[in-house]
Amino acid sequence: MGQSPAEASQAEPAQVLFGATRLELSSGFVRLLDLASVSVVSSRPGNYESSTLGPYLAFPIPAGQVSSDAAVFSLSHRGGVDLRVADRVVELRDLVIERRGPSAVVAARIAAQAASDGRLPLFDVVLEDSLGAEPGAAMTSPSRLTVAAAPLRLSSEAAGRLNEALGVDVFRGNMPVGTVYISAYVANVISTADSAG
Repeated sequence: MGQSPAEASQAEPAQVLFGATRLELSSGFVRLLDLASVSVVSSRPGNYESSTLGPYLAFPIPAGQVSSDAAVFSLSHRGGVDLRVADRVVELRDLVIERRGPSAVVAARIAAQAASDGRLPLFDVVLEDSLGAEPGAAMTSPSRLTVAAAPLRLSSEAAGRLNEALGVDVFRGNMPVGTVYISAYVANVISTADSAG
């Protein structure tokens, strides 16, 4: 028999073994970057590339935790991205995606003009619509977390910080950025009840 929602929420989180996150940027967001002369440069092992579907950012996942029903997860990433306008540079590193409800937050360590400024909530990931339907955040097998085509929006805090640091006035809170895809492989989830028995 499958776990009930209550049982799933009591399960010990599974450890992430490896995985990857792909952020596909919308054509509108890419046009905005071009109009503002904002260039994007990836920091390895992250990648910023183009495909037939458009430009995307990709980052490996080396660690994290996921609940058995994917209602709660935290995923660490390696690499990052630089945003540049003339001699102004914003460095975004060590992305972490955390879910604690109907949405998730993508945060990163930020440094502007080579001065570290802590962590910044960059994007909101929409995992449930107003009716509770999910675009795709689930354990598609006992050992794999998948998020498919979840909408990505710029946070209000990130919009303000990026405008100030880059000397532009183009970023807005809740601005559509693109979609996110996540595939993370985890160790088997062991419920609290099972481990006690």
